[in-house]
Amino acid sequence: MFESFRTFETTLAGRPFVVEVGKMAGLANGSCLVRYGDTVVLCTATMADSPREGIDFFPLSVDFEEKLYAVGKIPGSFLKREGRPSEKAILASRVIDRPMRPLFPKDMRNDVCIVCTVMSVDMDNSPEIAAMNGASIAVAISDIPWNGPIAGMAVGLVDGQVVMNPTLEQRQKSDLSLTVASTHDKVAMIEAGANEVSDDVMYDAIMKAHEQNVAMVDFINGMVREVGKPKREFPSQALDPDFLASVEEFATEQVRWALFDDDKTVRDARMAQVTEKTKEHFATVDESAGGYNWGYDPLNYNVPEGSYATDPFHGEVRVRECRAMVAALHKAGLGVVMDVVYNHTYYADNWMERIVPGYWLRRTPDGRLTNGSGCGCDLASE
Repeated sequence: MFESFRTFETTLAGRPFVVEVGKMAGLANGSCLVRYGDTVVLCTATMADSPREGIDFFPLSVDFEEKLYAVGKIPGSFLKREGRPSEKAILASRVIDRPMRPLFPKDMRNDVCIVCTVMSVDMDNSPEIAAMNGASIAVAISDIPWNGPIAGMAVGLVDGQVVMNPTLEQRQKSDLSLTVASTHDKVAMIEAGANEVSDDVMYDAIMKAHEQNVAMVDFINGMVREVGKPKREFPSQALDPDFLASVEEFATEQVRWALFDDDKTVRDARMAQVTEKTKEHFATVDESAGGYNWGYDPLNYNVPEGSYATDPFHGEVRVRECRAMVAALHKAGLGVVMDVVYNHTYYADNWMERIVPGYWLRRTPDGRLTNGSGCGCDLASE
């Protein structure tokens, strides 16, 4: 009945890891049923036929769906469904998303949806790890363009010993809660919490997890060779570099004029004028011949790196892309600093210098931290 049904088996942290393909979710671009001990997760990956218009990002969604029947409970009374995702489900979705998203083509704008549905839970075998590996398998064997696969592993530290995919009892007394995702060549993502674990122990745990992940990646690649579909073509949404150069040449001085003002409302009004003028100037560009898609905003991306301009409030400053600062804040894990950027109400010493050496928030003559661009922040360097 299921002519394409196949079963693949390996071991993960010394326990059987079984993958079934070709039986469930046959209409998805890629799907698999993962069995890790008594934990069972159905993973599916689907992709839209055409790109979503008017966006400048890759529209990927990852859902980790918990079902009460997975632990033997049936919703009753007034609430007969699970409702919104739990905090744990949201975090599991994010852990799966982080190592997978960068491996999709940068110029693809087709919606991709990955859904991991927990069918059964064995408390000693993490459904999150099964889902991460299952999601990787589903996309790898599908026709969705992707530069994977990746593999994931949980690590604990019990009585001074590094333990791969610890059981429930081991997790309760572990001094380390570590999740490592890897490609074949490098570690792609680390999420960790620990009870004063030394750097050497942490490094050893990461590398041991990476070794296990490499073996899992090899297993997935073997599945791709046997049941994988050819990757489909997609309409590239890459921007024409020649056209972007012409936009930069036309608008750079106007953008400088628009951004170098201490009043955000003035900056916004000026940027709106510059954007409209730029669109009118290039209105004759033939988009079918590789012209510019105005769903993107080149004026927020193309202030030349290292260019200098005279700021009436702050003198000579080195212009940097606003996104570089946002990325630095996220890497530093200091969400409160975003309030400094956006609200302009905090008085403090040079926060950014301590977060990222060589960078600082721009400051008015009276010492008030402020931004310098229409999108909420600016970055300067000596």
